[in-house]
Amino acid sequence: MVHILSLVQALDMASKTKTSYHKQLFCNIFAFSWVMVLCFIGYQYIREKEYKSAFLNAQLQQYNQHLLMMVEDGEPYEDYTKYSALGYDGSYVYHYGTSGYDPQMQIDYNRTNAKNALRASSVHVPSVSVGFNSLPRHGTRYPIITAEDHLAVCQDIKNLLATYKTGTWKDNTIIFSTWNEYTEGT
Repeated sequence: MVHILSLVQALDMASKTKTSYHKQLFCNIFAFSWVMVLCFIGYQYIREKEYKSAFLNAQLQQYNQHLLMMVEDGEPYEDYTKYSALGYDGSYVYHYGTSGYDPQMQIDYNRTNAKNALRASSVHVPSVSVGFNSLPRHGTRYPIITAEDHLAVCQDIKNLLATYKTGTWKDNTIIFSTWNEYTEGT
C-alpha cells in the first residue's frame, strides 16, 4: 500500500511540473508549421490535378476541332495516318452544310475519304444526307435532295461498302445525316 501511495504522489508531482513558455511556444509553432506544410501540399496536389485535367481537355478539344474539320472538308492521307496513330478507329462526315443536297458532292466526299482512310489502315464510315434546313432558327430554307439523287448516293455507298471486305462492322455501317436545325430539339 505504501508503494502505491508513493507512485500516485510521484505521478501527481510530474503532472504539476510545467514546460517552460519557450518550449510550449516552440512546440506550437512547430505543429502549426507542419499543418501549413500539409495544407500547402494538399492544395498543390489539387491544383496540379485540375491543371492536368484542364490541359488534357484543351488537347482533346483541339483534336475534336481538327477531326470536325477533317470530316467536313475531307482530309488527305497524311491526316488519317496521324489520327490512326492516336487510336481513332475512323471518320465520317457529320453533315455536308448547305450544299448537302448535291449527290455528286456526297459521292465524292465518301469516295475520297474512304480511299485516304484505307491507305492509312483506317476506315471512313460513309454518310448520306438529305440536305440542310435552318428555317426555324435562321429563316433560310435550302434545297433538299431529290428521292432519285438520294437513291443514287445510297447505291454508291452500297457499292463502296462492298469494297471494304473486313468482315467487321465496317462493311455494314452507314450514317444517315439529317441536319435539320430545329434548335437541336427534335
